[in-house]
Order: sequence, then structure tokens, then C-alpha cells
Amino acid sequence: MVERGSGVVVRVSSITSHLPQPGQAAYGAAKAALNSYSRSLAAEVGPAGVRVVCVLPGFIATPGVIAHHQKIADSQGFRCRRRSAASRSA
Repeated sequence: MVERGSGVVVRVSSITSHLPQPGQAAYGAAKAALNSYSRSLAAEVGPAGVRVVCVLPGFIATPGVIAHHQKIADSQGFRCRRRSAASRSA
């Protein structure tokens, strides 16, 4: 890409790198390192026309994520309530 003078490197990180979660220290640290490496790489290859993009998606309410958050809430004495799709779009 540098030789060609253009290109895009896309990396997928996680919002966990900025918002730590219990039990996710190694995962969050790895994603934070990926973010830093991406910024450094962008500084290095950007002048040659290569972009480096690091996407940090937030939580997606999969059954696993919901179960994980429920476990955290239960351990701290909180009650989670689920919202319907209709109430989220209102």
C-alpha cells in the first residue's frame, strides 16, 4: 500500500478499551494496545497515502452480552430490566 501510495487498513477494536468491564482486563488491555498500535501505524504510513482506521463498536445486545451484564448486575445487587424494540425506537 505504501508503494502504491494508497490503501486503507481497517482494524476492529472494542469500546472496552475505553470503558473497562469486570473480568475483561486482558481483553481490554489487548484492545487498548491495538488502538495505540493503529495510531502509531497511521502516523507512520499516513504521509504515504495509507489510512489506518480502528473501529470501536459498542455493546451489541446478543444473548451472551445480556447474560454477562445480568451476571454483573446480580453480583452487585442490581435488577436489569429489558426494553422492547418498540420502546427503544420511541
